Amino acid sequence: MALGRDFVWHVRRFVFARHCVLLDLDDAHALFCERRQKLHRLNDAAYFIWAALQSGASGADAVDALCGQGLSSDMARAFVEQAVLDWLKRGFLRPLDLPASGEVTSLWCRLPVGAVRLILRGPCDHALIVSQLNGFANCPSEDAVARFEVIVGNDAALFLRNDEPVGLYACNEISPQIKSMLAEEVAGRLQGGFLAHGAFLSKGDHRLLLNAPPGTGKTTLALALSLQGFRYGGDDIIYVSAEGLAQGLCFSAAVKPSGWPLLEGRVPGLQSAPIHTRGDKRRVRYVLPPLLESGGLAAINTVIRLERHKGAKAHAAPLSPLEALCAVLESGWSGEHRASRTLMLGLAQTLARGRHHTLVYDDLDEAVAVVRDLVR
Repeated sequence: MALGRDFVWHVRRFVFARHCVLLDLDDAHALFCERRQKLHRLNDAAYFIWAALQSGASGADAVDALCGQGLSSDMARAFVEQAVLDWLKRGFLRPLDLPASGEVTSLWCRLPVGAVRLILRGPCDHALIVSQLNGFANCPSEDAVARFEVIVGNDAALFLRNDEPVGLYACNEISPQIKSMLAEEVAGRLQGGFLAHGAFLSKGDHRLLLNAPPGTGKTTLALALSLQGFRYGGDDIIYVSAEGLAQGLCFSAAVKPSGWPLLEGRVPGLQSAPIHTRGDKRRVRYVLPPLLESGGLAAINTVIRLERHKGAKAHAAPLSPLEALCAVLESGWSGEHRASRTLMLGLAQTLARGRHHTLVYDDLDEAVAVVRDLVR
């Protein structure tokens, strides 16, 4: 059974995304998505269906119209279902009149660039999703920068941003997609700063950035440190302001299957946590530690670059401030594709006052002991 069929057949009318435009090219037709900067060619049947829906027809009406062109009922229904599901998944259109049954939850997520309101509708585990966002202060605000809506049907969830369609996702993709949308909101509103890849932790006056390529155990080490008195500020994205100060985006830690046995018995509830599927198709379990970093923007005292080698005895080697700066910038992303003089001056001055290290390790407990010694 196709995922999200109820979003095709239980709808009387569809609304088309403002960021999507139909192009007529002599005897050919295509859709251009401004948001994704992609062009999608339409065959004759798809163009006919698009035109029917744009005129106010429902999916069932489009089937009748195709039957009037000589197609069998089964073939017409298959064409309509395939086309509409594809457009829903790509965020080209949304149902106008699909009220979700069940619970409705509204919460606010406080981001470095402002507050986002999130509304959940329909039969999903509202409490679980809310708990995974507890790293963001749930403070109602009159000046929300955006409103996200998640409408859950029988087996799929439709995502909207400010009433514009984002896409249709499987129910086990809801939490990863919320994270992705929140991260995109921050990235799209950066004013002179940038986003860096890494885990953010604090201990006393120390602010630590764990820098590592994928598969080095960054998330696993961050969670292990959070059980040893370190405050958790996120395992993935770090916001660096225009002044060179930093703040972690406190999403729940996404633990991949390789980390499940390492953290078994250490992190309560990990083994029973539901498995989610990210946009890159990787399976993850989400965990939010009890001690959270909530101090806002602060100077980074310590950058720890991770290198994991099988059989290596855990040890730390000095990392110069210039090397630490390069490590932070290598994973950096800015919508402006540039860093300002002010930012670089602030970040350089901050890192010059800190102590930075390369941590070589294999055993998790040994690595935790070394990091604890470094900030003691």
